[in-house]
Amino acid sequence: MRTCRSCQLGELRARRGALAVPAYPGRAYQPGGLAIISDRPGSYEEEAGTPFAGGTGETLDYLLEEASVTREALLILNLLACGIPRGEGPQDYPDAYANCEPHVKAALAHYAPRVVLLMGGPAIQTIFGAKARVGETRGTSKTEGGITYVATYHPSALMRQDVNVHVREWLVEDIRLAAARLRKIK
Repeated sequence: MRTCRSCQLGELRARRGALAVPAYPGRAYQPGGLAIISDRPGSYEEEAGTPFAGGTGETLDYLLEEASVTREALLILNLLACGIPRGEGPQDYPDAYANCEPHVKAALAHYAPRVVLLMGGPAIQTIFGAKARVGETRGTSKTEGGITYVATYHPSALMRQDVNVHVREWLVEDIRLAAARLRKIK
């Protein structure tokens, strides 16, 4: 994945000297465990080569701790392995998601999570449909291909000025829900 140049983002990442962010199983992740799928890495993640670095990573760690889930027991994936430059959006790279989809599918097949938290709109839309909205789907689940997907907010939502005061508790609640679904399946 780090050498992938199948779309403009891969080429751009290579020129910038940034790192692709591949699937990241925690040290204690067991096949058939709990996973998170997020949209794409930011600059901190591309610098570190791992998902959820920087402030968003600290926020995720806090939420996980509050929900009694450890990052070491998670598989973390991004829909895109490369970050999109500031000021641009997915519409500027229309082939990026399709080109990364095989990497995501391969990681899901290899690590075989049983429950996946879909964090944020783009991740939720991959399972719940293009018109799915976070506020309408959060806390709901859908099972496809032997995997139970749980929709929730992205931790970065907590960094916005206009955030709903309940988002933090909803995130913790949804993480707990996903962990409980996994325990029930196992």
